[in-house]
Amino acid sequence: MYPAFEVIFNGGWHVIWEGPLRPLSQTYVVRVEVVEFRTIGDLRVVGTLGANVTLISPELELSTDKAPGEDTPHLYWNERNPRKSRLCLFDPATAEWARDKAIAETIIPWAIDWLASYEGWRATGGVDRGRPTPGDSEVSDQLIEPRSKGALTHRRVQQPWPKEREFKILSIDGGGIKGIFPAMLLAEIEERYLGGGTVAEHFDLITGTSTGGIIALGLSIGMPARAIAGLYTEHGGEIFPAARFGWVGRKWQWCRGLARYRYDRAVLAELLSNTFGDRKFGDARSRLCIPSCDGRFGDVYVFKTPHHPDFKKDNHELMTMVAMATAAAPTYFQPLDSGGYRFVDGGLWANNPIMVGAVDALSCFDLDRHQVRVLSLGCGDEPYSVSDHMMKWGGLLSWKKAINGSIAFQSQNALGQVSLLLGAERVFRVIPELVMPPIELDDWHRAKSELPGAALSSFQVHGEAIRELFLSQR
Repeated sequence: MYPAFEVIFNGGWHVIWEGPLRPLSQTYVVRVEVVEFRTIGDLRVVGTLGANVTLISPELELSTDKAPGEDTPHLYWNERNPRKSRLCLFDPATAEWARDKAIAETIIPWAIDWLASYEGWRATGGVDRGRPTPGDSEVSDQLIEPRSKGALTHRRVQQPWPKEREFKILSIDGGGIKGIFPAMLLAEIEERYLGGGTVAEHFDLITGTSTGGIIALGLSIGMPARAIAGLYTEHGGEIFPAARFGWVGRKWQWCRGLARYRYDRAVLAELLSNTFGDRKFGDARSRLCIPSCDGRFGDVYVFKTPHHPDFKKDNHELMTMVAMATAAAPTYFQPLDSGGYRFVDGGLWANNPIMVGAVDALSCFDLDRHQVRVLSLGCGDEPYSVSDHMMKWGGLLSWKKAINGSIAFQSQNALGQVSLLLGAERVFRVIPELVMPPIELDDWHRAKSELPGAALSSFQVHGEAIRELFLSQR
């Protein structure tokens, strides 16, 4: 699973590996050392029992204004050489790891999580975002609070907005590799109407979930929509690799997916890291709302740029982390463990984030609802139906795709509510024409083949209306 790792010492009961890991924006070289008890006669020979991980390069960054042992969080402090302190990856008291567990499936992924949190710790100037230290879980629980604990108990103080000016929202649905459609449609708009300029400048707020969140983040840093689409068309096959060996491979992939995540999120993380670098969420040039959810406290979670004085929590988050948090689709990718939260795809509750954007606009700014106009881009609205088999038999097998119904009904409901709130004439929805069978969210080959043409067709039908409603005035 990690072919770049090399064995640099093998003494049977004492093995050392070294290799590179790239959790977010930087590559690290780590050393993994496993020492087991060994008995020779009545003598027990032992080094440090367990799997120990140290950072080889770059050296650990340590704060100079703290006492020894209270420095970089979640380390087994080495007084003689602090920069060689071992990383604290798990709590031995909870038996998270034992010698019969595979290093590649436990220690290495935990090290990746630790390094991602370490990058966040460095980016925030020393705010602890690492894994809990052994024996400190209660303290850690007290320090890390549910997102909902900061919810207001009164109406938000609205910021002024010109009465003669509309507030325009761009909302982009989730849909995995089908994000090709909204990205390509936006690329046509930029190239045909804006002379290659960014469409983001024509919207006062952008909200996007999952793949829509990635597109929103790209637009917010000035990336051309064509370049964003290229992330999908050029690299989608790496993120969602097709099964090898024909139908046998597909069957094996399906069976393996019953018990494990289908794809390695490290591939997506590397692509996002190369795209966003070390940019922080607060570096966005557009107002953003990016839905995710937290599986630790059971909270919905919306990452918000500091476009209101109340929004202070997310400013220093890395854009790569936000993108990974909103796109951690269950069964496809592992949830993102970051900052004490376990982030899962925002599509679980807001795959169509149009209501997220509308509520944020009306709560943050002194707007009449008739000042707000929304361009809503979908990746393909697939009607959900209950089959005769589901009616007759029920059970988990019959309802195994019930999540698709939840996503479809959430989108319909959000779209209907915003249309009632603002007026249907102020909501412009564009989706690709329905094809059968529907394109799966990880079917790169079909998406790459069919969706660029669908985006061009939609542009030819709706382009002039989009220009008139959203691009004519600023």
